[in-house]
Amino acid sequence: MAVTKMESQNQSNVLAEVFASRMQGNTPQSPALSPRVWVSLLNQGVRGDVLRHVVQHIPKAVVVSAVGTDSTNFSKLMRRQRLTGRLTEELNDLTKLWAELREFFDWDEALVKEWIDQKLPALDGATPSELMSSQAGREIVKQQLDAMRYGDFA
Repeated sequence: MAVTKMESQNQSNVLAEVFASRMQGNTPQSPALSPRVWVSLLNQGVRGDVLRHVVQHIPKAVVVSAVGTDSTNFSKLMRRQRLTGRLTEELNDLTKLWAELREFFDWDEALVKEWIDQKLPALDGATPSELMSSQAGREIVKQQLDAMRYGDFA
């Protein structure tokens, strides 16, 4: 039984380390796991305390909105032993986008935070942070980022 608990803790640490690497440093970590293991880890959920680290980098309002809660319940989520698989997948998607934004803006987190709060004509006057609360919105922000990256504003 102790081995199972230890394996579970190590697996949760893998997720926490991947999420952390996407928010700091210049080389986001890619999980060296099979797709089946990666999906299984996401379904098992990440520790709730990972949210504390996430909001040190990604604006809290964006994270709160992405996990579909309010500030009061967000505090409760941070105290959970594990987040649900759905919430973990939302964090996975959000931290992947954050890593792409950081890379695009040459790892300048202040510049990323400034850009996500700018109203963009290409987003019908919305800010990227307003769209980052859903998977579909994050995909639109990623498409905008790709358009900027490749100069394709058609």
